[in-house]
This record gives sequence, C-alpha cells and structure tokens, in this order.
Amino acid sequence: MANVNDVAGRLEAVNLNNENLGHVPLAAKKQSLPAGRTPVQIATNFRKLTVEKNKPIFKYSVEINFYYKKADGTEHSKEKSNSVAKGPEHERNKDCCSLVYRKAAQKSPELQKGGPFYYDRQKCLYSLTRLKNDTLTVTVTGQDISANPSFLRAEMKLTKVAESFQTTSNDVAKSINVCPAEADKTILEALSLIVSGTPLDDPNVLTLGNCVHYLYEYDPATIDIPVVGGEGLKVSAIGTSKSIKTLEGKDKTPTLYMATELKTTLFHPDNEELIKVLKAYRGFNENMKPNSTWSISVKNCVVGLSCYLNYGRFKDLGNERVMIKIKGFGLSASEQKFDQNGRLVTVLQYFKDKYGITLQYPKLFTILARGRDEQTQNIPVECLVLCPSQPVRTEQMSKDEQAKLIKLASAWPKDRQQRTNAVVATVGLGKDRQGFVKVSEPETVTGYVLDKPNIKFGGNQVYGPIIKTVIERCLREKRKNNGGLLLNNIIVYFSGVTEGQYALVNEVYSKQVKDACTAFDPANRPHLTLIAASKLHNTRLYKKDQRGVSNLEPGTIVDETIVNPVISEWYGSSAVARQGTNKAAKYAIVFNTDKATTLDKYQKLTNDLCYDHQIVYHPVSYPAPLYVAGSYSNRGAQLLAQRRDIDVNGEFDFEATNAALGVLDKKLFSTRYNA
Repeated sequence: MANVNDVAGRLEAVNLNNENLGHVPLAAKKQSLPAGRTPVQIATNFRKLTVEKNKPIFKYSVEINFYYKKADGTEHSKEKSNSVAKGPEHERNKDCCSLVYRKAAQKSPELQKGGPFYYDRQKCLYSLTRLKNDTLTVTVTGQDISANPSFLRAEMKLTKVAESFQTTSNDVAKSINVCPAEADKTILEALSLIVSGTPLDDPNVLTLGNCVHYLYEYDPATIDIPVVGGEGLKVSAIGTSKSIKTLEGKDKTPTLYMATELKTTLFHPDNEELIKVLKAYRGFNENMKPNSTWSISVKNCVVGLSCYLNYGRFKDLGNERVMIKIKGFGLSASEQKFDQNGRLVTVLQYFKDKYGITLQYPKLFTILARGRDEQTQNIPVECLVLCPSQPVRTEQMSKDEQAKLIKLASAWPKDRQQRTNAVVATVGLGKDRQGFVKVSEPETVTGYVLDKPNIKFGGNQVYGPIIKTVIERCLREKRKNNGGLLLNNIIVYFSGVTEGQYALVNEVYSKQVKDACTAFDPANRPHLTLIAASKLHNTRLYKKDQRGVSNLEPGTIVDETIVNPVISEWYGSSAVARQGTNKAAKYAIVFNTDKATTLDKYQKLTNDLCYDHQIVYHPVSYPAPLYVAGSYSNRGAQLLAQRRDIDVNGEFDFEATNAALGVLDKKLFSTRYNA
C-alpha cells in the first residue's frame, strides 16, 4: 500500500513509550484445521538454525575511546563505540572500532585464548567462553589505528554485563511469549550477530547496520543479475537482508529460523571527486548557476550526500578527513562573499590566500554545508570527495533509475529463489558457525489453497472500521441497514502493524473499539477481533512442484512451521502476480473474544475480502477495506501537504484540521472516489 511506511511510523509514535504495554496476553492461538482444504507444497526463504545445546553465551559491553593531544599539551578523548551519527559517519566509527578490536585481540593473551568472539563494531560483544576477568582493558597505538598527527592511543574496555542479560543456547523458548514485553530476545540478538560473523569479516561485503549485506563484486556465472547504472556514476549492487526469528517449527515447539531476502539498490560512487560526479549528469557546464533548471534537477540527486573535505590540514588522512553533508547549491566562488576580519572576500580569493588553491571552476555554483557554530558555509565543488558506501535514496533517483531498479528486482519465482540462495552463499550467511550454529537449507512447508468466494454485486454502502469516531458512525449505519438488530461480531483489520506494535493494538486500540461500542449502545457487547495485517516483512514463499517453483495460487495460505508459536498467525497470498514474485501478506489475530470461531473462518473471510475491490475484478493483495483505506490515507497525506493545517495557539489542531479537510459528515463519506 502506498503509505504503509507512514502508517507504521505513526503507529510507532503512539503510546510506545508506555513501559506498561506488553504484559497483557495476546489472543490465544487457534488450532489450524486443514481438513477439506487443498494442500500444496511451498518453498520458503526460512533456514532452520540448530544450535549446540547447553552452551552459554556471554555478553560484554564494549567501550572504545580515542585519545588525542591538544595544542596546550593536555589530552582529550572521544568515544567511537557509542556512535549516534547516521550514514557514512556512523560507518566510519564502526570501522574505527573494528580496527581497534582486531589489534587488541592480537595483543591480548586473554582474547587469543578465549572465544570465539562476535563483535558488532559498537557497544556489544558476545563470546562462547567466559573471560578470566569480568573487566578487560587493552591499549593500542600506531598509524594503522589513526593517521591523525595528534593521535596518542586507543583504549578498548570490555565489561561483562549483568547476569540478567546473559543467555544460553537453551533459552530459545524464552524468546517468545504471549505477553510480548516478557519475551527475552537476548538469544536472538546474539545469534543475529553470530551468523553475521562471516559477512562482517569479508572485505568484499558491505554491511549496513548489522542485517543487510551487499556484495562489492560477484561472479556473473554464479549470480545471474545484471549490473545497471544511472546518472552521476551510480551503479547497482545486490545483497541480502537477514532476520532471526523464533517460529512454530515442524514439531510445534519454538524453533529458530533465519529469513533472508534479496536486496537490490543503487549506490553512489565510492571516494569519487564530486566534480566528476556532477560532470556525469547530462547538460553539465562549468558556469552552472544554482537556480538553473539543470541545478534544481540535479540538486535533488545529491542533497544529503556526505563528502570529505579535500583541503586543509586533514586532507591526507583518508577516511579521517573532515566530513560534511550537502545541504544545497550556493553562489559561485567568484560571486559569494563573506566577512573575514572586517573585510569582504570572495570564496575564490579565500581559498587562494588560505590554502594556496587556485580554483578551476570559479563560476560554478558552490556547495552549501553546515560549518562551525551551525553557520552555513560555501565550499567549491572541486574540493569535495564522496564518502564511500552511500545507497541512493528514492528521492535521489530519476524516474528512469527507479524503473531500472524495479525491473532488476522483479524476478520470477525461479530466478528470485536461485539468486537469493546464490547471494546468501556468496555473502556467507549459509555457513555453519564454529560448530555452534548449523544452518539448514531453506525450509519447505505445507500450505492450503482456499476456495474462491461467490461474489454478489449490488448496493453502494462502503464501511471502513476506524477507531472511535468512525466506528460509532459505522455502527449506526449498520444498525440502520440491518433493521436494528444487535451486532454479534466486529472484526477490525490494522494495516502496517509490526510485531513490536502488537501490544499497542492489544491493549490500547482494543479499548478504543470497546469504548466506541459501549458509547453507541451499552447493552450491545459484540465479540471483538483485531487482526494485524502487514507486508512489512522479508518472507518469500514459492509454490513447489515437480517442475520447480512458481508463484503461489490466489488463496494460498501458510499457517504452520514458519508462524508464531503462541498466537494465531498466517501468510495469505491472494493477488495474481503480473510480473516478478508476489509477496504474501502476514496476518495475526492480536485480540479476540470469540473463542468459538475457528482459525479457518478468519482465513476465509480475509481471503474473500481480497476479491471485494469492486473497481477491479481480480483479487488484490490485501483485504479490500485495507486497500481502499490505504488509498484514502495517501490522498489525505497529499491533501494535507498541499493545504495548510489548522493551528490553535501555535499547536496542530487535529479535530479542526480533520473537519476542514476530511470527508466525515460530507457527501464524499459515502462515495467511492478513489478508483
């Protein structure tokens, strides 16, 4: 859906800081009833992880400080292991920590004897053996750690964390709980780092965060994915994401699985001069003004990029050079003036006087960046070099580049499965880890194909269950249209809800629905079912038969093995894939008071609703009410962006803005206008 990320973000912001959430049980798991349904074999992208039993995993906090000598002879330190930066600066801090850790491991006898160790390049280290002492400090020096002339030493301190944060390989069952806040995820965090050990050690693999691994180079004979490029020397890269989950398993006991999903994206060129990047855009000339049509277009492609300063006293320090972020384009170096000790000088003259640099492009716009004291500074384009490992964001891509990337990612099931497995093997995620973790081949599970619904068209009533106010409106309309009969069941679907937000739906939103029902009619107490629906996951499912793999048939569901072991969860594939591989939606019954209704009834209702779009006559990937709600929500966001919101006393007034721009109490409320 067009605005799923926005919806998820808004959900994340609501009441998630309430530490009391998550201690109320979610809806009890309902038994799957496969009798009478057509079974089908389904290949997945889940690999079972088998860990050695009775193996303790020790967790240590890491603190890495770099010490420098100040001009007055005193020392000052900077911690690199607690980075709050983002993008290239954060990756640089992680690289610094990795260098220190590797050299410390070579120097320390205790680190040489123990292990194996798994370090996340920031604050956390896991070990399969306990260090002799609970605290260990190692000091390293040398230009291989830092080429900065004022650098003195780096110090790494390991401290064993509290026992409550330690774990063992037997704690898998503790990582899942019907009360979300009471699940102990330590084993999952440890294993996520442990299985990433090979990619983190491979210089041919770029790891963003700790869960997405991209290949710098690969063999086209092994991985059949073409390389595509874009303007500004952009080039595509392939990789895989990874997540560790506790699922139901074949034998219905909590089982560890690793999900891997193919990733394709464009990257900006590494360590390339910015002037060469701009020259690679069609239409460039050396006299380009900041407000020209070309500049306005290209600015969108480079704003937000991080660059090194290629001048000044740190210009020869490699990745320790001063880093800035592009904010926009300014006047040329020959035009832009600023006050220097009481006199106006141009950027052109300043660089000549201070650095001895004669600019080659004095009439080209300059780059705006944030300087000291938060002041904007103008930097000549030729004095900047792009920092490495910068993915191209969507807003930095042209429509043609987006189309190329979509085409690259839209592989048919057979190709996608083959490419995913090849990338996982090349990156190293499919390898066993020191005998402690065994990684199996992708799991095959049994799914079922539901019958297609019988659809009767007629009427123009459209109901959308929305919290509180609109639910009351829908209840009134429903009561009016069914002759005043009391309601027995209310089912509410929530779109874009992640597992971390289940407690919010279960404890906060369920109460709002109850309050709406009570306010409407205190005597009417219908059963309530709240279902979380999402496509924000990295699960891929393929129909498997003697001919290989293909897209799932519409109506295919999977509700065993790779689902949550303590709540009712299933994957449903309803849409027909016109190109590429379809992605099943994931559904979870988070709140439920109707103990009599079986799981298959909810599965059939959900699948039937996917056929009720009415504008198109083939099934869509989501239940139609959610699909339509997503379209309306996207329209509302665009409308709000074009029209001013209403503020009262300087604060956003939700009710007044909604009354002015929304459709409630207006003729559009009962009109389908999003076709």
